[in-house]
Amino acid sequence: MNRNYTTAAVVLKTRRFGDFHKSVTILSPESGIIDAVAHGAYKGKSRISSITDPYCISEFELYHNPVKDVWKINGCESRVMNSRIRENLNALYNASFWSELILKSHALGADYKTVFLLYTEALSFLDENNTSGMIATVHFLYRFLLGSGFINDFSECGHCGAVIGGGAAIDNGRLYFSPVEGCFLCSSCASGGLPGISYSSAAYLEQSSPLHLAEAAKKRLDIHTEKEIRNMLLAVLRSIMDAPLNTLDYIDYGME
Repeated sequence: MNRNYTTAAVVLKTRRFGDFHKSVTILSPESGIIDAVAHGAYKGKSRISSITDPYCISEFELYHNPVKDVWKINGCESRVMNSRIRENLNALYNASFWSELILKSHALGADYKTVFLLYTEALSFLDENNTSGMIATVHFLYRFLLGSGFINDFSECGHCGAVIGGGAAIDNGRLYFSPVEGCFLCSSCASGGLPGISYSSAAYLEQSSPLHLAEAAKKRLDIHTEKEIRNMLLAVLRSIMDAPLNTLDYIDYGME
């Protein structure tokens, strides 16, 4: 592999490295998650410091040392700053949640280009609509789980095989997710206390998924329904994640 590498990437997180250097974790559509160091980023008025903040999308010039397996940022040209996200707690908490999810799940094994496009599209929407964290996270989570194969469709009960929403005799118009069985259940098979959503909410997710996120988000649901969908998607996520997500401690505030 060529030691010099240029790629578009979005910044997932940063931290100070030594007195003057900046460790930058980026998501590249070709190479996935990369930890690189911007030497001298905190020294004086370094231009590279501001354009390598979280949620910035830039063109990175990288150098890879294959012996030590370390990456260095040689140059960076800003594409999109997404600065309004950092000005609003609602937007900041949701964007932080998405970043942590991608990092700790290793994108759930999905194609990095697909995750990159989803993440940057969601950030762009949130930057323009920085008080719409709830609906943005609903669509981000559903598409993230759909793209990684952990949600297929809502049409069949994973326990009895019945068609969900097919007018069964015992049918309250809802479907439920079972973390134990790892699938969606009809109302006949579901036990009490499982997170669930209505058939209309499931149809909303399926019908909106082919649309651009900004277009899909134009159809807002009431706050109770959005939270209900969010909680069901989080139940799916928790059932497959090995590591806890720290940002979930703040996500409810960010979604109000």
